[in-house]
Amino acid sequence: MADPLTVLLAGLGGGLVGVGASYYVFYSKPKPTKALTRDEGGRLKTATFSLAELERSRREMRTIVLERDLLSSALMKLYEAETEGRITKEEREMITKRYTGQIKSFESKLKDV
Repeated sequence: MADPLTVLLAGLGGGLVGVGASYYVFYSKPKPTKALTRDEGGRLKTATFSLAELERSRREMRTIVLERDLLSSALMKLYEAETEGRITKEEREMITKRYTGQIKSFESKLKDV
């Protein structure tokens, strides 16, 4: 026959393991994050995102901002090159048009992210 103290300790240990496992299963899940966004009509709506989606969007946004800033710096270099006589005005305008289109594309992506 089992000792009553052993049975009590085993039951208590099993109960603690069960409570710990239940806590882990129910409370360790990442909580969704809510944010206000605007739909096409400009009305506010609530959207729910997971933390992983939020972090992915933050990384994407940082990358887009960096690319936009690099293009802006390149545009500044183009004007400097024209001033120094290394390129003509027509060459600068041609390249500026392409870079400006890319900057607008990045601005659009930023709105989406």
